[in-house]
Amino acid sequence: MIIVLFGKPGTGKSSLGKYIARKYNFKFFECDDYLTKEILTCIKKNKIITDAMRDKYYKKVIGELKKIKGDVVVSDAIPKDKYRKLFLDLSGDVMLFYLHANKKVILQRLKSRSRKTKHVVDDKYLNKIEEYFEAPKINCVKINSSRTIKETCELLDARLKIFL
Repeated sequence: MIIVLFGKPGTGKSSLGKYIARKYNFKFFECDDYLTKEILTCIKKNKIITDAMRDKYYKKVIGELKKIKGDVVVSDAIPKDKYRKLFLDLSGDVMLFYLHANKKVILQRLKSRSRKTKHVVDDKYLNKIEEYFEAPKINCVKINSSRTIKETCELLDARLKIFL
């Protein structure tokens, strides 16, 4: 099974992904680990990431995911449905979870994490992401992650028990 957590930065994708991985004995796949130098430069310089850059990046990510044996939970922003569909095309059972939160919570998390984690996106880049992030139209489970991470983990856990 592949569980894909997607949404804007600061919605708790990595925290929830690590929680699922521990609880259900899944492998955790952090897509940020595969960001290209070109994309990292755009983020650092507060520039927009083009679809051509994303096409190359998601080709790499999907290729790496195909190599993984067993259950995996994936964390990535996946800003457009055309890229979300790539994950649905992977073999086996694939579930998409869209994590969303209010902007105040997102900004608070981004400011907090930029001091203590290896995440590449900080609060300064959020506005760029909002320019190109599309609300999902594809079939996915929507979870409001504005509550605490612990509460969101419990909510996600309840949803997963239906499927696992």
